[in-house]
Amino acid sequence: MSNLSLRERDAATIAQIGKLRFSPLSVIGGRGNRLIEEGGRSLLDLSGSAGPAVLGYGHPAIVEAVETSIRDMAGASLL
Repeated sequence: MSNLSLRERDAATIAQIGKLRFSPLSVIGGRGNRLIEEGGRSLLDLSGSAGPAVLGYGHPAIVEAVETSIRDMAGASLL
């Protein structure tokens, strides 16, 4: 997916909610206190929300807990 298509999708959807605008960033992931752009550039996240600000992105203990939870819930039903 190109940066342009991500910007177009943002403009058509997310940016319309409260007229937020985060371009030209096209973030595809994060690790620790860094965000990773589609082109591979690593950026220091200075405005992370509560979880990432305290624990960082992709914290090993959090990833393990989520993976375990997902495995344990396999086949679970809310009915």
